[in-house]
Amino acid sequence: MVKEWRCFLIETLRFLRLSSCRSKGRDLVYLGGSQMDGLKSSSMHGNWLKTAKSLCTPEEAKDFRLDSIEDEISLIEKELSGDQSIGFCHNDLQYGNIMIDEETRSITIIDYEYASYNPIAFDIANHFCEMTADYHTDTPHILDYSKYPGLEERQRFLHLYLSSSGGLPSDIELEQLLENVEKYKLASHLFWGLWGIISEHVNEIDFDYMEYARQRFEQYCLRKPALLGSSGTTPDVALTDGNYTI
Repeated sequence: MVKEWRCFLIETLRFLRLSSCRSKGRDLVYLGGSQMDGLKSSSMHGNWLKTAKSLCTPEEAKDFRLDSIEDEISLIEKELSGDQSIGFCHNDLQYGNIMIDEETRSITIIDYEYASYNPIAFDIANHFCEMTADYHTDTPHILDYSKYPGLEERQRFLHLYLSSSGGLPSDIELEQLLENVEKYKLASHLFWGLWGIISEHVNEIDFDYMEYARQRFEQYCLRKPALLGSSGTTPDVALTDGNYTI
């Protein structure tokens, strides 16, 4: 008998529904359990920045302020340099990589091309950001940030995640993970913004990668002051007429 699997559609990938499903490891992210320092994907950020610079035209590099991105990566590394729970992370938990068994309702994660050991908060933050995407529309590159999960939904997801190893998380533990996830959202925006620039030059898929990258960098600039406070506010970060400036 052949099992039937299907990809999660964006409208079904909501946390209340996921809470009733069984997945391997903790819900959607993979458990490592060790406490380590800092952002492990920062080396990939740096490598992708070098690649983006090598592929871009001078005009594109100027438009995307690529000369300033390295400073932003360093800032994120500094802000997230404290002890973090590290696990084997997927790093691309968009709905197309989450398969559900039609019979058992169990979840299997596929496509590990970006997987690495990383802070679990990064994987969760990236998953939350993917809630804004719908790759099955006529404009798959357009992100709808009104669909980013609200506070209650994020708290419910994180509570389920922390509870899955047995026992209930403390309020402090839950609040700390919630705060870390929101900060790692910034790292996700930089990560996939650079990916968009690179993909524009190496992929032939009909997808507006540059507009996708612009939206991710724009969100970075919009969210950075509130998430990083005074340490993250710099006079050269602004948003004018829908265009970001780093």
